[in-house]
Amino acid sequence: MMADPAPSPRVLLVAALVCVGVTAACAASPPYVPSAPREWDILGPFPYGYRELGADPVARWGGIAAVPRANTSVYFPSELVFGGATTWSTATPDSDGTVSLGGSFNGTRWAFAAAPYGWPAQLWQGWALGDFDVAHAGTYLVQCVEHDFTQTFLAGKVWVDTPGRPPQLVNGDTCDYSFGRFPVTLEAGTHTLRIHVSGQGASESFTCAFLAAPAPAAAPLAVLADDTTPVDVVDGLLAGVGVSFVLLNTDTEQWVHGVAVTLAAAQQPAIAAAGFTVDTPSRVCLSPGQAAQTTPQQQRGEGFTLAPGQAMPVVCPLSQRHAIPVSGAPAPSLSLAFTVSVQGAQALNTSVGLGSVTYGSPFAFTFLDVDGSLQYAAATPPANPCPASGCTVLLSTHGADVEAQSGAWTGAYKRQTAAWLLFPTGRRKLGCVAGLHRGAVTVVPA
Repeated sequence: MMADPAPSPRVLLVAALVCVGVTAACAASPPYVPSAPREWDILGPFPYGYRELGADPVARWGGIAAVPRANTSVYFPSELVFGGATTWSTATPDSDGTVSLGGSFNGTRWAFAAAPYGWPAQLWQGWALGDFDVAHAGTYLVQCVEHDFTQTFLAGKVWVDTPGRPPQLVNGDTCDYSFGRFPVTLEAGTHTLRIHVSGQGASESFTCAFLAAPAPAAAPLAVLADDTTPVDVVDGLLAGVGVSFVLLNTDTEQWVHGVAVTLAAAQQPAIAAAGFTVDTPSRVCLSPGQAAQTTPQQQRGEGFTLAPGQAMPVVCPLSQRHAIPVSGAPAPSLSLAFTVSVQGAQALNTSVGLGSVTYGSPFAFTFLDVDGSLQYAAATPPANPCPASGCTVLLSTHGADVEAQSGAWTGAYKRQTAAWLLFPTGRRKLGCVAGLHRGAVTVVPA
């Protein structure tokens, strides 16, 4: 609706948002924690058109930045509310900082809308604005994640407003991955989180967290340790073409040039015995013996470059000369160690964990997808050896919010006598939401 706001019965909205924060290590000792918003101003619910990135429902009035905040005398058209209009409301977090979005909209018509049109008619969007205090200037990592992808979708837009400065825009976590962290630089004072939220029906919630940005050593880099591509070791052999992890430039202004990742010379004894090397070394990932050879090139800026705030998946294709000596139960904890350097100077160390399974069980393996990214799938081998002509491959597909690593999908199929079971899931459990269906075909020859 594009009409001007009209008088209507006031709509009370109780919403919730979690915000916790820790500043950079240099800010104070012990670590200083900024104040979380003690009160939130909520505007909604409005209909929305497209999952993740819909049009701003108050664009007609100049956008949320131009709309007078918390002015309950002004109403905005909304067909999701009896009376046809909604206004601002106030939400106070509960004792643990949690606020639920959508459940307490007064006058909403979820059942009425769903009766003829189904669940798509229950999709809504709105705005949540909350002020927080920063006592010490510094760089912080912001992470905004919804709690349940099937119910809540961050609209992909999160602004951090500072008086007198342009707003800093970061991405929301639209698919419940819990990986995205983005740096923002904040001066001491009061700031505002301005979040475009959306959801379905009456039960939604999400969290925004301020995390400590690692104190830079040789360069402002951090590894998102929980954002790796799953891969298993099957009877001592790495399944797939390699591993990957995500490297983040935590600076909001500085470019980082000449970055190189090297398979560390010092590994776990079992990993060292396997004789891993980087297959087809590139300017991104190197074997230990090649680090010295590439140092002059790095000093000339010929590594790879990370833009301010950029998070980049680093792909390391690997080969191994011997099987990893694994025995006993439970399976040993395995990981591959890497060193990250910048222009020849060591910046940080990291490792990638590996699963360990016996042949015959479902296992995760990695492959290069159509866009060159490292993806993973799961497979269950046949019970009997394949003939010279090969075995049949049974390809399974999945809907949203399913991944092979959980076992719920792979466990639904009985192991076949003479056929492989293949479960392509992509790097993420929602990898095909955006239409990347070709990955399911790429995985077959892999």
